[in-house]
Amino acid sequence: MDDLRQRMAELSPEKRALLELFLQEQQADGVWQQRDYSAPQGAVEIALADIWRQALRVERVGRQDNFFEMGGDSLHCIQIVAKARETGLHLTTNQLFAHPTIAELAQVIESAGERNRAVTPSLPQTVAPGEFPEAELSPVELERLLAS
Repeated sequence: MDDLRQRMAELSPEKRALLELFLQEQQADGVWQQRDYSAPQGAVEIALADIWRQALRVERVGRQDNFFEMGGDSLHCIQIVAKARETGLHLTTNQLFAHPTIAELAQVIESAGERNRAVTPSLPQTVAPGEFPEAELSPVELERLLAS
């Protein structure tokens, strides 16, 4: 390691910057080291971990891994939000920034889903013509009905 540092010190600033950029890219391609891996739990955490793994190009993502410590940035965030929506998980970039671990973010998504289900009224799947007689009126008859 000291040999590498000595060689880097001998490089021009431009070459050193390129080497550092290359090393950062290598780290982003799956070399990131996790401290304590804790496997994702539940369908939402597993789906989020898979999305993060692909976007951040790492081998695995644990439920307590921090998005930013893994190299995540605003561009990755947009990719993750878009991919999550494709899979049916509704989240925002603000939620990802505020809750940067899989466990925290999954909890927010699951809570929002529960609130949405509680508020969404159930609508009839089909409407028979007799249940909505106004649909059979002509435009002139509808005008008269609305004018009265």
